[in-house]
Amino acid sequence: MLKKSGLRAIKIKITEYKTIGYEPKDGFYYEILENGELLLERARKFPIGNRVLFFNFKNDDVLKDMVKEWKKLPTSVQNAVSEIHLKPIKSDSEHILLYMNDGNQVTATIHGFADKMSYYPSISAQLNNGQKGVIDLEVGAYFESYYKKKQEKEKADSE
Repeated sequence: MLKKSGLRAIKIKITEYKTIGYEPKDGFYYEILENGELLLERARKFPIGNRVLFFNFKNDDVLKDMVKEWKKLPTSVQNAVSEIHLKPIKSDSEHILLYMNDGNQVTATIHGFADKMSYYPSISAQLNNGQKGVIDLEVGAYFESYYKKKQEKEKADSE
């Protein structure tokens, strides 16, 4: 912000964008700012603080869309997320996979992500004690336990 003060004085107020996460690449961590910019010229050996890690994102509209959705989430939900992986599929170029701090995974799409993800605490609270798996938030909400997936894989491998 620039403000004129008197005849010969100008006050300049600079507000920096906050770092919301990091993108690990080639052994370094690159800051992702709250405006959706990935700072490729400022590499760190280690991330600072307990911020989410983003994987496979570039400086483009997909990252900006993800950051917009991320900022809409309650802090408690943001703190529950460890990693966000961009994993485009044929039917969804904005498909994401999240690794949660409680051991679950979430699959979703970036569009409308914040609205659906805000229900994560109530969804995870409904799971049986110790039950972990994948919560699919792409269309509605669907849970598949890791145990069930393992059984299905073993059955398919034995056939």
